[in-house]
Amino acid sequence: MKYNVFISKTLLVIFFLFSFSFFSFSQSEPDFIGRINLITNGKSHEVEMKEPVKTSKLNAGAIITSIFSKKTSGKAFTYFTFQGIKSPIRVIGQGKASFIIKVRDNNLDPTKHIVILKLKWDPTKDVRYFQYTSKIDENEISTVGFPQEVPVPFNTKKFGLSSYIITVENLMPGEYAIYSKDKDAEYCGLFGVD
Repeated sequence: MKYNVFISKTLLVIFFLFSFSFFSFSQSEPDFIGRINLITNGKSHEVEMKEPVKTSKLNAGAIITSIFSKKTSGKAFTYFTFQGIKSPIRVIGQGKASFIIKVRDNNLDPTKHIVILKLKWDPTKDVRYFQYTSKIDENEISTVGFPQEVPVPFNTKKFGLSSYIITVENLMPGEYAIYSKDKDAEYCGLFGVD
């Protein structure tokens, strides 16, 4: 009799453990492309989505060649600036975070379309920002890569029909942006780590 009670209790505990792990990550995809949800305690919350203010500057090579020639070559530096120096969306604890990001097609390599950056900040202007570099050739701007800052490494798995789960570890305190490009559209999700 005691043996049957032990087996019953053991099976019940195993059932609850599997049920908890299944339901704790039974998240749905965000509704729209470019939307990003932070997963905390089994629940998802949309990160701060902001459209950046963009300002561009040409380097000396681009300016000099444009003076002496009809063609322009060199680099343009674009600053993506976000109002406020602190995001209301916070990751608290060990510096590990998971996100669900909806994309047009999750069969593409996410490292070519998504980057996570630690933002710089300017308290005198109450802004956070990162720098993006484009190459100028024949008066057309063509993007040659993601921002100049060192991207934060992340792990990715496909999720649902058109999303990824992104997991980031060892996040240091500060402000971050998840920057993604989808054809002509750009998306910036912001969060902070305490």
